[in-house]
Amino acid sequence: MYDFIYLFFYKFFEWKKDSDPKDSAIYGIMVAIFFHIFFLYTAFSYFTNINPLAFGKDNSKFFWMPLVVTIMFLIYRIFKKRANQILTPKNLDRQLLTLKNIIIVALLVFGPLILGTQFLN
Repeated sequence: MYDFIYLFFYKFFEWKKDSDPKDSAIYGIMVAIFFHIFFLYTAFSYFTNINPLAFGKDNSKFFWMPLVVTIMFLIYRIFKKRANQILTPKNLDRQLLTLKNIIIVALLVFGPLILGTQFLN
């Protein structure tokens, strides 16, 4: 799933003539993974009535900085190494910027965010 999202963002930023579409695609993956983590956390809290991290209660934004930066660094390192495996000629020849793929990527990236916010209410 993340390989598909990476390919989609890579082709999009390549089409937009970005200076480094490989890195820009990694940033899109970071957003998707954080939305997925947010969804898993809110779903767990909603169904179990347990708030293990006390997110947003007593902790400041700076409390979460080391965790967020570490996760971002790990995602960057993993996908920087995997970029050449994902960007094979077979994958690059595919037409990815179609309406169907735009809808799929939008659902994969923003679907968990929308569902997660429903669990907060």
